[in-house]
Amino acid sequence: MDIFIFTYSEDKPLLPLCISHAAPHGRVVLVDDGNSPATDEAEALGMGAAEYVRSSFDRRGNLNGAPCVRGMLEVYRDHGQAEWLMQVDSNMLLFRPELLQPGEHGEPVALIGQAAGYCDAWLACTPVHYARGGGMLLRRDMVGKMLAKMDVPGIVERIESGKGFSDHVLTVLCQMCGGRVHLWKHESAAMVGGVYKRVGWFTFEEHSHLWRHAAAVHFCPKCAPGETAAERNLSVLEAMQEVADTWAPKPEETSEE
Repeated sequence: MDIFIFTYSEDKPLLPLCISHAAPHGRVVLVDDGNSPATDEAEALGMGAAEYVRSSFDRRGNLNGAPCVRGMLEVYRDHGQAEWLMQVDSNMLLFRPELLQPGEHGEPVALIGQAAGYCDAWLACTPVHYARGGGMLLRRDMVGKMLAKMDVPGIVERIESGKGFSDHVLTVLCQMCGGRVHLWKHESAAMVGGVYKRVGWFTFEEHSHLWRHAAAVHFCPKCAPGETAAERNLSVLEAMQEVADTWAPKPEETSEE
């Protein structure tokens, strides 16, 4: 699996933990924001990344807009070669991401991710219920098709007419190209030091006995008035470290009782 981590300057404190949990599971490509870089190539490779890319496309804050979506797809196209690629946020820890991929007899899905908007919407496969960017998996053979779809007259205008969240747009583009989207079946949230710990769970029916065992943990800070991104990330880092030190799903727990 190729694992892409899109980052920028404010995320720097989170990168060592994030990369250390991602690197055992695939080839990590750290995609830094050229307008506000978090690190450099030597430091990224020292943290465990296999490749460092400094992007030049406009991210419009948190990966928004048509130029950003095109830039992300071009990065996916030009880096890595595994059948599946995964987008990981800097505030995310991977424990067993292989559980999120379909097995040999799995469903013929093209994109897998956690439902955004409604936690009970996992059965829906519509543009309304889209996959969150953090932890999104995309089958590589869809990337070229999705890029080509962006050249269809009117598509960019439709993206720009809304907020253009990249995760929403990627979900819609995948479906427009005939790809099936599978949303994570369940999520559980808990508080760790004032930070929401969101846990993504295994989904595929032929392994439903594994549903309780986490594949990844996504940390979402509560925003206090006047708090900067750097201040929020410090509290996120404390929560990430606590979980990394005290919790991980045990392989022996995955057998049926």
